[in-house]
Amino acid sequence: SPLFLCVSFFQYFKHLKSFRVGTLANMAFLGHASEATVASAAKLTLGWLMVFFGFIIYQAYIKLHLLFKAKKEGKKFVRYYNTQDAQMLGADRMVGNMLEQAIPFLAPLWLHVVLVQDSSFAITLGWVYLAFRLSYPVAWFFLKGGAKTGTNPPIIFSTAPQYLVQVYFAYNVYVAASTATA
Repeated sequence: SPLFLCVSFFQYFKHLKSFRVGTLANMAFLGHASEATVASAAKLTLGWLMVFFGFIIYQAYIKLHLLFKAKKEGKKFVRYYNTQDAQMLGADRMVGNMLEQAIPFLAPLWLHVVLVQDSSFAITLGWVYLAFRLSYPVAWFFLKGGAKTGTNPPIIFSTAPQYLVQVYFAYNVYVAASTATA
């Protein structure tokens, strides 16, 4: 079941406390990054991947559920961007929005780790970002954010803090890159 897989991922994640980068932090391309910062950013990236794969598993589960339901009722199943079924559309938007925001989150995160002197607060903000990323399905399904058109407060509540984290990363990267000496 999807719940079992998510619990398994989190059990695996618990064992990452001893994650070691070894001599990677000593390499010149990592700039200011300490070994602990690189390890924290790696754990955050793995956390992001676990959320992404959880969304993919949910999307596949909904697809199969609706496919079997349609076959049982003798109806045609519309798979791609099914706007007729709120569950399928919501699952598609969860995955689509996660992918849309992957580069704007992960690239500035790692640039922050490499270029900015202290990235500990950025790592904390990254976990906050991930928590709001997890609130997207809650906003879509339970707060009925997917059923609304126009300004959508539940979805805005989920996405606006994520954009603020991305702006924080980008601003600090810009400042660090602008003040760097060649």
